[in-house]
Amino acid sequence: GVGAIMVVSDDGGRNWQYRGHVARCPDGDTAFGYSEWVLHETPSGRLVAFIRCQLRGDRTAYLHTARSSDDGRSWSEPASQPVWGYPHHVLSMPSGRLLLSYGYRRQPYGLRCRLIDAECERLGEAEELILRDDGGHWDLGYPHAALLPDGRALMVYYFCDRPDGQLYIAASIVEE
Repeated sequence: GVGAIMVVSDDGGRNWQYRGHVARCPDGDTAFGYSEWVLHETPSGRLVAFIRCQLRGDRTAYLHTARSSDDGRSWSEPASQPVWGYPHHVLSMPSGRLLLSYGYRRQPYGLRCRLIDAECERLGEAEELILRDDGGHWDLGYPHAALLPDGRALMVYYFCDRPDGQLYIAASIVEE
């Protein structure tokens, strides 16, 4: 089935080697499955994969995470988290917490984020912050954030503010 694998390069991307299977979908699942994942290394050295999950017949789109303690050679089974939305991006903030951002593709459409703990162990305890809830339809998101010199985060994403409107690139500033 569809899934997520990890490949690594030690020569700037000229050559790649298979490292491990992060998440496997059930056989025959042809929906999005486990896809559009982002990887984060915690202060303790563990790898955490933040994975979009949509299995056949399941349109819940809850975030799943998988963890590795051996540089991605083996992974835990993906675990559903109480975070709805996709796809995800993570950014280390000056406080040590992570900014987890994601598109919110059900009404009210928009962008949301959470400031989560550095080891990514208590995602459900982090308050969900609504950055935007004025989306015109579900096709929006794919956030990516970068740290500004003053410690705030600049988050860019694609957006549409009218049901029949044009998609465009938008940005928001996030402060801790």
